[in-house]
Amino acid sequence: MGVAMTASFSLAERGARFQALADTRYELVVIGGGITGAGIFRDAVLRGLKVLLVEKEDYASGTSSKSSKLVHGGLRYLQHFHIRLTRESCRERELLLQLNPHLVRPMPFLFPVYRDHGLPASVVSMGLSFYEFLAGPSAIRHRLLKPAQIAQYAPTLDTSALRRAALYYDSTVDDSRLVIENVLSGVAAGGHALNYTAAIGFETDQGRIVGVRLRDQESQQTTVVRADHVVNACGIHCDTVRRLIEQVPTSMLRASKGVHLVVPRERLPLELTVAYANRIDGRLMFAVPWYDVVLVGTTDTFDNGDVRVTESADYDYVMGTLRASFKGFALEDQELISSIAGVRTLIVDPRTNLASASSVSREHAIYHDPSGLISIAGGKLTTYRTMALEIVDLVIERLPAERQAELKPCATDREPLGGSVDAAAKQAELERRFGIGTDVAMHLVRTYGARSHEPIEQQRERRAPCEPLIAGAPFLRCELPYIARTEGPVHLEDILARRLRVALWARGQALAEADDAAELVGHTLGWNAEQQRAEAERYRALVKREFRPLPVQI
Repeated sequence: MGVAMTASFSLAERGARFQALADTRYELVVIGGGITGAGIFRDAVLRGLKVLLVEKEDYASGTSSKSSKLVHGGLRYLQHFHIRLTRESCRERELLLQLNPHLVRPMPFLFPVYRDHGLPASVVSMGLSFYEFLAGPSAIRHRLLKPAQIAQYAPTLDTSALRRAALYYDSTVDDSRLVIENVLSGVAAGGHALNYTAAIGFETDQGRIVGVRLRDQESQQTTVVRADHVVNACGIHCDTVRRLIEQVPTSMLRASKGVHLVVPRERLPLELTVAYANRIDGRLMFAVPWYDVVLVGTTDTFDNGDVRVTESADYDYVMGTLRASFKGFALEDQELISSIAGVRTLIVDPRTNLASASSVSREHAIYHDPSGLISIAGGKLTTYRTMALEIVDLVIERLPAERQAELKPCATDREPLGGSVDAAAKQAELERRFGIGTDVAMHLVRTYGARSHEPIEQQRERRAPCEPLIAGAPFLRCELPYIARTEGPVHLEDILARRLRVALWARGQALAEADDAAELVGHTLGWNAEQQRAEAERYRALVKREFRPLPVQI
């Protein structure tokens, strides 16, 4: 007898939902399927509102899948005296660790203190003590290490000018999975979500928004959905959406580009995250171990738009920091696993003369337009939940008193995401139950949490083996049809790049396996042979465009 499975959330439901929009009225339409929009969507649905989330591409296709993968208070913010933001971030980190341990995991960090540059060890220690005070009593306390003690954690770190190193704790997260889990939770609670659906205009009555014009990016069909309230959570494109109905004054949004490189762990052997300062400009960099690779970044440079490619200067900058801080670090261009470039939205007064993007606060801003449109921009991944709470509170304040009385209070500070589970116990269960290796079990738990048995269980019910998608990697072939049925992808790239992170972490990025992957997904989504070939090529083109730096050719 099979176990109960997750409800269907597939391409078929997406098509039917779009067709029904013209006959549906929502209390809230959220535009933008990154972490901010997904968080608002879930919070509003859990309170009892009728909500639609639309995203012009795929969920987490922008900056929300290209972060440093950290849930952290932000030592740099403390250095710039952004105390309120640091305190809020530390408290949210502790809450997310408690609620969602399969997604947000504690990670030891090493902060080197050098004789010839940077802050003295006493100042670093005081700063970390204050950092831990802001987080509350549950925070793990730091300690100072001597140079001889560092080799067990980071054997190639240059210790020639090292005075001490602080060992402290922050957290890591798979950013795009955090987005997907918020969307899935909202859908499971009764909300409606549509990816590849663009907001192209608004319907108004006496100057107030009463509907949103939408276009299905796949079929090019358009429709109008009635909306009592609309929230714009489109990140760097926030003003673009506002200009569909408003005359926006001089923009206060600036784009800051952040590039990360993914290198083989054997080239950078680390047992923890190293937070090291670039010796040229002092920027704090992170080298974060994931599986058998290390994510290194990030740059922080003002950019003129949504540029998602790693350029030569970005590549050289990150590689230069590694060579300066890690003894004997060398990497052939072809050994690089992948690269990603994300665009942060910063709130900047245009009259301010800023030397660098790194000096800008990561605070968010909310805009109230005469049409009734509420827009939110800026902020950081760690504080997405409190940003969502603030926005939903604003929406509810605009509702009639009798409707407000019917709604529930915010639940996201006590309700875990749907896949939440004791990660260690679930991993041990999978290894015992299915006879799989530790790396595969770890990957499944980190990806699906409480649902991590379902891909294998469904495959066994079909009396088919669950084989690796890529030799030597933890990803399984049976995950692809499972995701196609339950996580709302439209294209192959939605699975390999965002729901599984194959494009980011896997050696070879499944370029050779793309045809096989397209066939697996195609059998579930009804693609014919020509569509399968097109999907495989679309994925390869995405990898070449967004996941590789200029020195590397495919």
